[in-house]
Amino acid sequence: METAWLHSHLLMPTGGTKFIYEITRRIASFAGITLYCERARDDIRQMFEQGGVRVETIGAATSTSVFYWLRLRRHLESELKVLRNKIKPGTAIVSSMFPMNVLANALTDNAVQYCFEPFAFFFSQAMISGLPLPRRLFCRFLARRYGRLDIENTRKAKNLITLNRTTQRQISRIYGADSGISLAGINADFFYPQYDSELASRYAGQKIIMHSTDYSPVKASNLVIQAMPAILHAVPNARLLISNTYDNKRGRARLLALAHSLGVDERVTFLGYLEFSDVPKYYTLADVVIQPAFAEDAGTASMNLAVKEAMACQTPVVRADITDEDAEHEVSGMLVPPNDPLAIAEAAIKILSDGDWAAKMGIVGRRRITKLYNWDRTTDVIYQKILETNGQKGTDG
Repeated sequence: METAWLHSHLLMPTGGTKFIYEITRRIASFAGITLYCERARDDIRQMFEQGGVRVETIGAATSTSVFYWLRLRRHLESELKVLRNKIKPGTAIVSSMFPMNVLANALTDNAVQYCFEPFAFFFSQAMISGLPLPRRLFCRFLARRYGRLDIENTRKAKNLITLNRTTQRQISRIYGADSGISLAGINADFFYPQYDSELASRYAGQKIIMHSTDYSPVKASNLVIQAMPAILHAVPNARLLISNTYDNKRGRARLLALAHSLGVDERVTFLGYLEFSDVPKYYTLADVVIQPAFAEDAGTASMNLAVKEAMACQTPVVRADITDEDAEHEVSGMLVPPNDPLAIAEAAIKILSDGDWAAKMGIVGRRRITKLYNWDRTTDVIYQKILETNGQKGTDG
């Protein structure tokens, strides 16, 4: 069956983009699929197309622009005309993220919607509250103007799929809709223990803590910095390495200022954006990965791709106890209360102080991730929903 997947844009190599890439390229191995988006960065477009996924742009602007939102209905009218000319009758329609669900429902009565989370710029108070005042006000304006449109079109979807139990609860709370769960996936053939002698030499004699951020409030990166004084008191040779998936100079400056105010800035290293091929090497280098995001209304917090990638590399993790779907407490990692730097520090110290125990947790963690978070399994769950929604049975893949 031919599938058209509608997504807002391919401008940032974030978790959602990675998710759609892994799913669509697998579908492309056994069925036709085209990804339609408003805008696409050349390198990301190339990545999709090398994976067998055709990418077509349908607009000149997208949700990263203020002017786009002010003229949203006109943009959607124009994009709908383009899609009607491009998509053949009988094609299965999948959408991800508002306002693509509006277009999907205008094209078919059998739309499938993949909902990573209730649309964050409307409904995630944790994310919105951390924005500068002008942006907070603009998000509230957008929520009043378009929130009902998102709710109505999410409810219209013939089949709704999401990441996990946490996002499933939020979808029920915000949208009043039922959803199935696919879980995410991890490429265990890419994320596995990869020792790098140059990195080992560079950080020799130090206990390495790793943290990945995009500097948004949802990532709770400040908590990792705030945990460092207690960690260094117990483990003086600890060093925090911070990588980012999105470059935000102001966000980085705030974290550096916080580290300086706590007297730990000399033990914190900002790595910047890592080449994708280097990410498993850093996870393997790390003695522990700390990802304390705790906002239940943000899918990125509960899904927490960095946690799963680190576990696949056999590195124990510390994460907020909003879910136990990946790390299990004191089995493959440590779960800590939300927004608690002291609890984060105590968990990290326990791992850093017992290398044998940490190694055992790492082995158990990789075993768990490879069993539950498999992209082939996730793709099968999603594609079966596409087939069922469009009146087909059996497996094409």
